[in-house]
Amino acid sequence: MQVIKLIVGSWLFVCLIVFVISCEFTENQLVKEQAVTFEQEIAYRQRKELELEGKIKQANDKIKSFGKAIRMQKRLTRRDKCEAERKLKLASPLIGGKSGILLREYIRQTTGKERN
Repeated sequence: MQVIKLIVGSWLFVCLIVFVISCEFTENQLVKEQAVTFEQEIAYRQRKELELEGKIKQANDKIKSFGKAIRMQKRLTRRDKCEAERKLKLASPLIGGKSGILLREYIRQTTGKERN
């Protein structure tokens, strides 16, 4: 009887150890899967972050180029006005008659200024 109790007790002890080890193995496998999922999520977010940084850089480059274009347009407009004023000053006393009036009127229209 003692031997049977000892065998049954030993068998239960072995079963308990096997059960604990299998639970630990299952838990370790779950932790590994969670770690892999977490790493994949981090990699995805890093890719998205780099993609968005690239888009922001492109947008900033476009903004800079548009700013340059606007400044160049303003410079050209100012240059055109200055050139027209210079022509008006040169032509006013020299050109008389119908052609002088037409020239002065054209220059006034381009510069947007009225001459006294």
